[in-house]
Amino acid sequence: MSNDAEGAAAVSAVAQSSGPEADAGGGNKFSHAISAWRNVDLTTLISNLDNTASEIVTYQRDSTVQRKELAQKTKDFRKSDDATKLTEIKGLLKAYQTFIDLLTNHSKSVNSAFLKAYSSLSEAPDPYPLLEASVDSMLVSEDTLPKITEENQHLQKSVSKLTAQLEESESRLQTERAARKDLEDNLEGKVKEVEASWTAVLDEKTDNWEAKEKTLEDKIANQERLLSELKANYEVNQRLGKASGDDQDGQRNQASNAELEMLHADLERTSSRLAEIEARNEQMRLELAQAKSTRQQTSTSLEDDPGYMRMRSENSSLVRKLEAARVEKEGFKRDIDGKLRSVEREVALLKEEKESLKAKVDKWADYEEVKQELEVLKSIEFSTGDDDEAPQDLEGVPSKGDTLEKLLLARNKKLNDELTILRVSHQDLQRRLEDLQEELSRTNAELEKAQNLNEKLESDLENLQAEGANAFPSGASVAGTYITRAQGRKGRISPTSSIISGIDPRTSLGEREPMGGGSGILPMVTAQRDRFKKRNAQLEQELSESHRAVQQLRQEVAALQKDNLNLYEKTRYVSTYSRGGATTSSSSAYATNPNPSTVTIGGTGNPGMELDRYRKAYESNISPFAAFRGRESARAYRRMSLPERVVYSITRMVLASPHAAPALPKLDLDSIKNPAVALDSLSSYFNLLASKVQLSKVQSVAPVCDLSKAQMPTIDGLLPPSAGLTVHHVAVGRGTQNYTCDASNPNAAPVAAGAVATLFNVSCIASISQDLLQKVPNMAVNFNYDAATPSSLGPMTLPVSGHHFFVDSTTPFFNLDTTTLDLGTVPCAKNGSAPAPATGAPGPSGSTAVPWLKLTAKDGATGSIKEVYRVNTAGGNPPATCQGQPANIQVQYSAVYWFWGSN
Repeated sequence: MSNDAEGAAAVSAVAQSSGPEADAGGGNKFSHAISAWRNVDLTTLISNLDNTASEIVTYQRDSTVQRKELAQKTKDFRKSDDATKLTEIKGLLKAYQTFIDLLTNHSKSVNSAFLKAYSSLSEAPDPYPLLEASVDSMLVSEDTLPKITEENQHLQKSVSKLTAQLEESESRLQTERAARKDLEDNLEGKVKEVEASWTAVLDEKTDNWEAKEKTLEDKIANQERLLSELKANYEVNQRLGKASGDDQDGQRNQASNAELEMLHADLERTSSRLAEIEARNEQMRLELAQAKSTRQQTSTSLEDDPGYMRMRSENSSLVRKLEAARVEKEGFKRDIDGKLRSVEREVALLKEEKESLKAKVDKWADYEEVKQELEVLKSIEFSTGDDDEAPQDLEGVPSKGDTLEKLLLARNKKLNDELTILRVSHQDLQRRLEDLQEELSRTNAELEKAQNLNEKLESDLENLQAEGANAFPSGASVAGTYITRAQGRKGRISPTSSIISGIDPRTSLGEREPMGGGSGILPMVTAQRDRFKKRNAQLEQELSESHRAVQQLRQEVAALQKDNLNLYEKTRYVSTYSRGGATTSSSSAYATNPNPSTVTIGGTGNPGMELDRYRKAYESNISPFAAFRGRESARAYRRMSLPERVVYSITRMVLASPHAAPALPKLDLDSIKNPAVALDSLSSYFNLLASKVQLSKVQSVAPVCDLSKAQMPTIDGLLPPSAGLTVHHVAVGRGTQNYTCDASNPNAAPVAAGAVATLFNVSCIASISQDLLQKVPNMAVNFNYDAATPSSLGPMTLPVSGHHFFVDSTTPFFNLDTTTLDLGTVPCAKNGSAPAPATGAPGPSGSTAVPWLKLTAKDGATGSIKEVYRVNTAGGNPPATCQGQPANIQVQYSAVYWFWGSN
């Protein structure tokens, strides 16, 4: 009960976490699901369905028996004469009526069982999303509970810390208010003191200026008086005119002038000293006033500074904001982690579902072949039971021999017997090869062991010889010592002792003498060497025989593999025969089932035999049958998709025939602003196209549209495609870029109002030649484009693969749902842009190339397309201003669109 309560709590938590979306869905989905499944009563429903299933099996068995009986009665009725038919027709009709009643009752029981099960299950919702949501909520709660507890503790600490800071801030605020009040009370007295000090400074300066002015006025008066006296003396001297007098007066005047200059210099020095003293007095008065005001300012405390208190409060608020941002970031991180885990689970489920579907598809790949084989077996097995028409038709026809099916069946049985014999012989050869390999390994082990013993023996002999040379004066004493030991022992003498002592163990006890005859250890080593040589020769002979046997077995295995490959080719050729009629060719039969994965093997064959290695060998070297090779080419052609086959056929027709050049559309050079540029683009395109045509003439097989080889051009400023995406389609768009102008403001720039274009399939060109693909927009923009009949693109017979337009001012829309291409519809949003290269081709009116774009699919896309790129643009940019332009502007453009999607 506790587990049930926890599960219900988790389910309710998930339902609450779904938010307003769950409320808008109309009540609690979980309670509705529980009530619905309670009403279903799955246990009782399963038991009822079991009873119904047993009844259906009984009905099927009875209907099969009655059908066979009815077929036999009908066959006998047709063979009887007219008189007998009149008497037996009533019984035959009654049998038919009974069979019809049985089928009717069977159909009623099946319908009633289906309706009962459907009525019970139709109201019950899908439990999978609810169970998945419950599991997600439990996982999220397990992951987030420790984090929430830790965050709660952290928040409690933060609250206590902030409370203490708030109390301290309030106390400081009270202190600041009191200090501010005292400062306001003392402010008026301080202002008066400052005014008094500055007033004293100004009064002193005024007195100094007045005294200076008075001194200067006295000086001017003295100078004027002195000047008047000098003028009077000069006039007197002029009137007297005496020489002596002149000399005396000149001397007197010189003395007066000297005295006057001395007085003037003293006066100037006194005046300058007085001015310096006054200036110094004023400076000292000013410094005194500033010192008083500075001392009053510094007397105030730092705690009473309002700027300091304001910065402190701002610092506290920023700390609180920082803590709140940290908490919010942690919550956002938890949400992201939960979403990431859910996405990973969904991806894992999708991968599992994909693998299961792929396994089912691979399992059902041979459905057509099995069906064909079943039809053949049915026709052979039930040819005398259910066939009512064939016996009557063939009664009057003489036998012309066995049919082709029977001949094929006999040939198939014969090939199966041969395959069984070859398989048994192959198994025998493999068993013999394994035995020989084991024997060879044992021989190698024994040889290695003998070599080790030989090396050990040689080392022992060397050590013993060295010890004997050091201990005795000659080698004879060594031999004599071992002779004595050998005579003192009883029993069998070891080979090592016999070699060292020079005694032959085969001689009698009384005849034991040194083999070396007293000549040292050299004869003993020579004898041992001879024995080793003989043994090595035997081992080499056995090894050569083993190598010859292995080589022979390898040749036999290679011949057997070749025979198996030929047999596999023959059985595969037999399995491709179609029983569709006398006019059906073998190539069409093989095209119906181009890749049979199994071959029917009856009789004594092994149906579980692995044929992958034979299939690979067969694919690398196809059978020499010419007709079979043609059917293999047809199979490769049928593996192409419908657009690829169309483009392949059209391209092969155009490139194979030099006389099949299409009629080129009209090129109006009068309407093109830069005809030289247009002709240059067209000539480069046709030159490149001519080179591709010449190259195609020497190619034996036409290229296949494989977009995995296509490379999209890149440019700085445009992000690459997302990981996991592949190219699904490449198209050239030809149309107009639309703009609007404000008639009231001719100097304004035109405003973009969307675009309209027709998309032409160039996937094969993109996979074959990138340089040819880059020339297509430059060529297409110079040809006249009619939006009403966009059936062709210049001289190229490219099929229309879709259309491009805008559903509003910011949503480009691509419709790729056509008869030849079914990629769905893609509403997009702009993701990024980059200016077109300077080499971009201009439009017919001289307009520059529009930027390159990256678009991402929005909600509502019906296909697998995720991103769209617009590259290799030509034309499309509007004029700089609306001067002389209409209200709606259409600028011709062309571009290449790359469609990227998921697999």
